[in-house]
Amino acid sequence: MERRAPVARDRFGWFLFIALCLGAGTAVGGNPATTEDFRIGAAGRAEAMAAEGGLQQRPVERRGPVRAGWTWPRPT
Repeated sequence: MERRAPVARDRFGWFLFIALCLGAGTAVGGNPATTEDFRIGAAGRAEAMAAEGGLQQRPVERRGPVRAGWTWPRPT
C-alpha cells in the first residue's frame, strides 16, 4: 500500500501559521513612517540640510498631462 502525503494537515498548518502571524502583527501594532524615514543617500542628506536651514521646496503647477514624447496641446 502506498503512503500519501497528509495534504489536509499541511494546509491547516499553513493556515494556522498565517493566522498567528497576522494576529501577532495586529497585536504589536505599527509605527507610521515620517518624512525623515525616506531621506536616503546624498539627496537625503541634502534635504535634511535644507530642512534644518528653513528652506522649503516651492510647489510646482503642471498644466495638462505630462508624458514623454509630446507636449500640451497634443500635435495632430
